[in-house]
Amino acid sequence: MIYDTQEELLAAIAAGEDTLLELKEVVFKSDQVRFAGESGRAPKVIAEVFVSMANTRGGLVVFGVDDRGEIIERRFGRPLADSALSYERLLGNLKLAVQDDDGAWRPTNIGLLLFCDRPDQHLGGAYVDLAVYDHPVADGNTRDSKRVTGTVTEQIEWVLTYLRTSPMISALSRKDALGRIDKPAYSEFALQEAVVNALAHRDYEITGA
Repeated sequence: MIYDTQEELLAAIAAGEDTLLELKEVVFKSDQVRFAGESGRAPKVIAEVFVSMANTRGGLVVFGVDDRGEIIERRFGRPLADSALSYERLLGNLKLAVQDDDGAWRPTNIGLLLFCDRPDQHLGGAYVDLAVYDHPVADGNTRDSKRVTGTVTEQIEWVLTYLRTSPMISALSRKDALGRIDKPAYSEFALQEAVVNALAHRDYEITGA
């Protein structure tokens, strides 16, 4: 889901949550991040929302907005930069960064996967090797092969786009009075779930996992 202008995004927020739009009101308790109305810790809640969206039609999560569509920053009248919680601490609470013994903040593995343009330069297995065979044995004699890099969400979208559009992937065809109609041989929902689960559960520190 992409909004071309700020006005389009604000209009969607004003319309409220739906199956493609999730609004999260961020609250601060001491140095911890929570979401209003949610009992779990912020990282667990975020993970559940992202996995749920990735396994369906996708969607958009907007932070700093309550479920009535009210932008919280305007209510309190000050940005995060003016609060007691630093950006580094916020990223740490969300498990996107960690502070070393020397005091330096560095991205975690999940931070690299979600936001680094080339996570494979830091994590050996953070890429996708895609191979198409015309026979049942994976012997290296491929009809097509690609290496996909980028953030983990970009990798998922690239693979799904390839599976939807590549002429290398078989399709079911039928003819009627209007001509030929091609349909995917596999359910798009099933393919999306398979790709998301494969990338979510792999060991990113093992090259080729």
